[in-house]
Amino acid sequence: MTIGLSLPLKYLIGAQETADTKCFADAFGHPNDCLAELHRHGVGSIELNGINSGARGEDVLSAAKSVTSAGMFFTLHGYLPANTQSSLRDMLVPVGDFLKGRHAGTVMVVHAHADSGMRGTDLVESTARALGQLADGIHRRDLPIKTALEISRYHGVDTPGATYDGLLKITMRLARPDVGFCWDMGHARSSVLQNKLPPVPPPAFVASVIHTHVHDLAPDGTTHWPLTEFSPYIVSCMSRLEDSGYAGIYNLELYPARWTAQQKVRHEILGSVRRLMAIRRRINGGHERDDHCFCREEVK
Repeated sequence: MTIGLSLPLKYLIGAQETADTKCFADAFGHPNDCLAELHRHGVGSIELNGINSGARGEDVLSAAKSVTSAGMFFTLHGYLPANTQSSLRDMLVPVGDFLKGRHAGTVMVVHAHADSGMRGTDLVESTARALGQLADGIHRRDLPIKTALEISRYHGVDTPGATYDGLLKITMRLARPDVGFCWDMGHARSSVLQNKLPPVPPPAFVASVIHTHVHDLAPDGTTHWPLTEFSPYIVSCMSRLEDSGYAGIYNLELYPARWTAQQKVRHEILGSVRRLMAIRRRINGGHERDDHCFCREEVK
C-alpha cells in the first residue's frame, strides 16, 4: 500500500500564503523539511493540490521535482478546463515530459461539471465532452497521465458528479482505459449521511477506481478532517478496493485550516498516517467487509 498526502502547490513552491499553506509551514517548516519528515513516517506519495487555471507549468514541475527528490511519487489535483489545449500546453506538458524522462506515470484528479442552472443530462454531456477532449490531448502528446473523475459531495443540488450512477454515465460515453474514478471516501460518506448516496457503491464503480481521497468528517459534517478514530466506513471502502485488486494510492486529503489549531497540525497529520496504516493491517489480518458497518442510523 502507498499512502499519499495532499499538499498545496503554493506551499511547495513557497508562493503567497493561504490559510492552509500557513498551517503546513507552521507545523513542518520549509517544504523540503516537510517532505523529508513525511517520507520518514511512511508517506510515499504527495498530491499537488491547487492546480487551477492560475497555476503555471513551471511551478507544477518545480513542485514535482521537489517531491521526487525526496524519494516519493506524486499525483496531481487539477480541473476540467474550458480550453483543454492551452491548459495542457501551459500546465501538463512540462510535468508530463519530466515523467517520460523518468519512465513513470501519474494520475490527475478532476471534478465533473456542476451548475445549478443546468439539467443533469446536460452536465453529463458537458463533462464527458470536456473529459474526452482532455484525455485526447494528453494522448496526442504522449503524456503518461491518467485522469481520475472524483466523486463530489452533495451540496444541496443534485449533480451527476455527486452520484455513482452519474459518474458511470459520464465514463460510459468515453469508454477509454486512461480515464477512471477517484473514490473520495469522505465525500461519499457525507452524501450517504444526507441520504443522497447508497452506502454500498456499484461494482462497476469500484472496478474503475484508479485513485482515492481519504479523510474524516467533523461532528457537524465538515469534510477533510483528520482520521481521529477507526472508521468502519473507511475499512469497508478499502476492503472493497482490495477485493477488486486495487493497487493504487490511499491519499489523505486533509485541510488543516478547517479543523484544528496550528500547533496540532503536525500531530493530527502524522496520526492520520498511522491510523491509515493500522486500517490496512486490520484489513490484511481479518479482511473484513461488513455491508452494514456504516448505515443510516449513523445520521445525526
